[in-house]
Amino acid sequence: MVEPQFAGAGSPFRWLAARDGSDRTMSRMPFSSAEATVVVCSDGYFDVYPTADRSSGDRPAYRGQLAELGAGIRGMDDRLAVRPDSAALRRAVTAWSAVHGANAVRGDLGGGRDGSHADEKKPETAGKAVAKA
Repeated sequence: MVEPQFAGAGSPFRWLAARDGSDRTMSRMPFSSAEATVVVCSDGYFDVYPTADRSSGDRPAYRGQLAELGAGIRGMDDRLAVRPDSAALRRAVTAWSAVHGANAVRGDLGGGRDGSHADEKKPETAGKAVAKA
């Protein structure tokens, strides 16, 4: 019978304790609500899709940065700071989706993906002349 070997002095698996972080794998975690389906990526962003069924090639209606989900969700390296299946992430996504989900799906927040976030969009004047002061 072969005895299991554990990482430690003389173990061939010692490198596990000395990882530099470059071997991280990307994780995608979907969250669905009445407003939108939000897919959070551990790489530092999240995608927002309509709640209707979608195919694998669909582009998101909006791509946001993890910092938009609130404090403690984005780490120092701009990656996900919490576990993808954590209650903290679920609460943050639920709160963001309740406030912004429908607007993101309609395109009111801009594309996000192309750099046109809501704060960069110009207010619509609906054909009215804007008086200069």
